[in-house]
Amino acid sequence: MKKQTRYRLLIMILTLLVMSLYASLTVYAQEGDPPPTEPEVSAPPSPTPAPKVVINEIDVGLVDRVELYNYGSFAVDLTGWEFTAVYWVGSPDTWTLPSFTLPAYSYVTLDERAGTNTADHIYFDSEFIWNPGYDEAGVLLDDGGDGIDFVRWGGSTEPPPTGTSWTGPNPPYPPTTDGPQLARVPNGYDTDHGEDWCLQNRSFGAKNTGCSSGDLIGMYSRGQKTWYLKDANNDGWDNVSTVRFGSTDSSWSPVEGDWNGNGTDTIGMYSRTQKTWYLKGSNTDGWGDVTTVRFGSTDSSWIPVVGDWDGDGTDTIGMYSRTQKTWYLKGSNTDGWGDVTTVRFGSTDTSWIPVVGNWDGFGDDTIGMYSRTQKTWYLKTCNTDGWTGLTTVRFGSADASWLPVVGDWNGWGDDTIGMYSRTQKTWYTKNVNDDGWDNVLTIRFGSTDTSWSAEAGDW
Repeated sequence: MKKQTRYRLLIMILTLLVMSLYASLTVYAQEGDPPPTEPEVSAPPSPTPAPKVVINEIDVGLVDRVELYNYGSFAVDLTGWEFTAVYWVGSPDTWTLPSFTLPAYSYVTLDERAGTNTADHIYFDSEFIWNPGYDEAGVLLDDGGDGIDFVRWGGSTEPPPTGTSWTGPNPPYPPTTDGPQLARVPNGYDTDHGEDWCLQNRSFGAKNTGCSSGDLIGMYSRGQKTWYLKDANNDGWDNVSTVRFGSTDSSWSPVEGDWNGNGTDTIGMYSRTQKTWYLKGSNTDGWGDVTTVRFGSTDSSWIPVVGDWDGDGTDTIGMYSRTQKTWYLKGSNTDGWGDVTTVRFGSTDTSWIPVVGNWDGFGDDTIGMYSRTQKTWYLKTCNTDGWTGLTTVRFGSADASWLPVVGDWNGWGDDTIGMYSRTQKTWYTKNVNDDGWDNVLTIRFGSTDTSWSAEAGDW
């Protein structure tokens, strides 16, 4: 009995101690410091998106300017960014941008002149010395010196900065101060490739207007006295304009040129027996808008040629005498021999064919020869006697049914070579004047009829 009493007493004491301890802990929890809690974990900060700013337009004319375009959906701080002009000779020049933020989908023009800065125009009062007709480049860096964008033109070999790249052939250099300048087309399109660029009329502060589509192919049928002018260099007979003008006489030769300097080539005919040119003012039927020019020879070894000999934007006529190996280039589309430049260059071989083109992109057309037996082009960069200033290109066929053709096929401002195969009714146009069959566009369009001739122009 006593032992049980002692056990009960011990259990009661232990119970009271546990209750007292629980009460103490409860008071501590209510009146003391709160127990520690798990710390909140913040989300990692979002990475800063890469700026989507490109060099969008370059003007190397009387006032050197650069257009930057932000094609991204967020504004970009350009403070401290640098734009550098690289020249064909001499040290480059650099503009450092002041405090400036370029809004999304917006343009800013960088200008060498002095002036008051605005929301879309920054003046540097610091001259760039870019010039038309030279191999140069432009480089855009951010405030940390990393490459943002790059472009080079002509024959420049300037390497792109770290962070950018460059592939493909360079776009041409702008040929004149007042003519088309370099532009990125489509607007803001950037693949770090030379073909992102071409020549267009200035459009600073606005969407680029688009580049010339280049020269287009066509055919002249002597038997039908009809021209078939395509408005796209693609296969087949769609996109063809038909113009009835000419003669069935085999002594009449088709010609085309920009006779009035308006940027469009129109058709014409040269009559050897009459020593007379008939130059149309439009690509329309009939003889209503024809300019007649008496100049030439009745000799069948004399071949009519057309070119912009002085680079003024207007094509004028000329003759090549195979027997004399001599070119007679007129300065105007007027009668007579009063303004003729004579150039001795060529061959008496009947398999050598005279060709004309703006081979270097400078704006003036110069002469050349295609040797069918050698499958070789001899392209002169100046209209002077002899074989100096010559580029030799191996491309073509010894087949007499293959005819040499010339055009600015990609709208870059310089002319490149090509061949038309009558038996295949196929054009092979090259985008670069280099050896071999790389850079060739194949177009199926034409006729196997020997009275049909291959023509090309900016219709």
